[in-house]
Amino acid sequence: MDRTPETSQILFVNVQNLLDDTEINHHLSLLSTHNIKSNFFDTTGKAQASVEDFTSFVIIVLNETLVQQYLGGILTNAAWDAIKSTMLKVWQATLGKKYYIIRAHAEPEPRDVTLGIELKSEKHTIHFQFSGEMSEEMQSKYIDKAFDSFTKLCEDAKSDILPHVARFDQEWKLVDKRKEIEEKQKSTRKKKKK
Repeated sequence: MDRTPETSQILFVNVQNLLDDTEINHHLSLLSTHNIKSNFFDTTGKAQASVEDFTSFVIIVLNETLVQQYLGGILTNAAWDAIKSTMLKVWQATLGKKYYIIRAHAEPEPRDVTLGIELKSEKHTIHFQFSGEMSEEMQSKYIDKAFDSFTKLCEDAKSDILPHVARFDQEWKLVDKRKEIEEKQKSTRKKKKK
């Protein structure tokens, strides 16, 4: 019997339209076998602020309890395999999919569906942005590297009420959100002047 505490939880955001009910039920059952509660939240079709540069369309959130079990080496291999296989299935389901940004007085703009995995600690949340088509083996390595680099990224992170964003470039690195926002604003101003 798995001894994963009942407070272990995973939240799946915007997954319902990617997987059919049979696949969702299979993964829910797989996770619940290891005492991991799963919840689904769907934001599709609802008006939202546009923060697509710093968040992903599909998000898998692992709560602090689950992350600490993994980092502390007390999460069973079977529980980790269930979590990871579910993450890989969701990632593969995002490939080639689109969603649309709708802005006032503009045509709907297609965007690639992106995947983010958020890991939480007591003081920080790191949103790992995953992108690109690659083999399942490479996807698996990216996920492993995200979990393995979480502690160091938390040490590097400054206090912030918003999640920190990490992108992969040879290794997982935190994104300077302020710098990216300033660059985007400059770019937008230049386009308006033309």
